[in-house]
Amino acid sequence: TSKRSAATERQFIATAFAQDDATAARIQWRQVADQLRPKVPKLAVMMDEADRKKKKEEAPDKTAWNQEMFVMHVFDQLIHNMDRNLGNMLIDKKWHLWMIDHTRAFRLFRQVKEPKMLQKCDRALLAKMKTLTEANMRETIGAYLTKEEVRGVIGRRDVIVKTFTARGEAVMFDRPAR
Repeated sequence: TSKRSAATERQFIATAFAQDDATAARIQWRQVADQLRPKVPKLAVMMDEADRKKKKEEAPDKTAWNQEMFVMHVFDQLIHNMDRNLGNMLIDKKWHLWMIDHTRAFRLFRQVKEPKMLQKCDRALLAKMKTLTEANMRETIGAYLTKEEVRGVIGRRDVIVKTFTARGEAVMFDRPAR
């Protein structure tokens, strides 16, 4: 993709987030995705979680789907996402979950928002979280987060790692690579 077409794609996508309410954003997102889908295969979203529930569709592999959900729950606790909703959980044709809209995340709190959401964890995700440091976070995403937001992530990471370490192997799984 050229720089010009990448900039155009970003502008199209931004229009979905400039809407006044969730319904308008969802409609705009679908229009944008339909326009970009031929150029950007990763936008081959089958539906969002609201559509899935409305259609009463079930994932072909319930174990894999549950693992996708567990990963989302851990990630949302790590970044202290305040706005996870059915419209910002996109499902592709392989039933992978794509989390969008993290505009109300990265709060300063050092405790997780909802400890009960920490039910199971992917081993690879936990291993990656253990490697997070303030220094490597500031180096990679410091332009986007304040020092206190980074410290919040590290504090929540510590809670998550401690939680799953205490619970042991019974709550761990290995999610297949995408």
